[in-house]
Amino acid sequence: MRSLKVTALCGAFLMAAALPAMAAHSRASLRITVTQHGHAPTTYELECDPDGGDHPSPEVACDRLRAVEGRLSALRRSNGTCPLTSEPYRVSVEGNWRGRNVALHSTFANRCRAKAAGDGVFAF
Repeated sequence: MRSLKVTALCGAFLMAAALPAMAAHSRASLRITVTQHGHAPTTYELECDPDGGDHPSPEVACDRLRAVEGRLSALRRSNGTCPLTSEPYRVSVEGNWRGRNVALHSTFANRCRAKAAGDGVFAF
C-alpha cells in the first residue's frame, strides 16, 4: 500500500512539473512593429490564450491567427480596394505561436495594403 502512495505522489509531482511547459506550448506571444513612412516605429505586444497585450484588438487578432494556426503568411486578404499611393508601411512580426517560432517581415505600398494583408493582426 505504501508503494502505491509513493507512486501516486511521484505521478502528481511529475504532472505538476510538466504543466508550465504544456501551458507555454498552448500560448502565443508576438511582438508587432509597424513603421509608416516618415514616422518612428511603433511596437505592440500580442498575447493569445489568454488574449491580451497592448494590441488594439487582441481578441480579433488572436481569432484570426487561430484560424490559420499561427501561419502569418496565411492570413486572409480583404477584398477592399486600396489607393495607389506609395507611402511605404513596414511590418515586422516576431514571436512564438504555441511553441513554434514565427516571423514575418514585409513592406507594403501603404497602410491600407498592410491592413488588407494582415486581416486585423497588424491593422493599426
